[in-house]
Amino acid sequence: MTAFRRRWHKGTRFYEAEACEDLFGTPCVRLTWGRIGTACGRIVLRPYESRDDALDALDAVGSRRAARGYTLAG
Repeated sequence: MTAFRRRWHKGTRFYEAEACEDLFGTPCVRLTWGRIGTACGRIVLRPYESRDDALDALDAVGSRRAARGYTLAG
């Protein structure tokens, strides 16, 4: 699977979502968020049944970020 990555900013915060595969080939979405300019933050890897499910989840993350005032980073 080709990795699809999106990043959003809001003030000093960032949120990043990436559709990828884990070491066993399972489609996943990796979520990373935290404060811009620091090493602190969180990472969560969520597995999905299929590539399409992972891409749908990536779109859903984008909708939630937009609803919370984040803007898509170029």
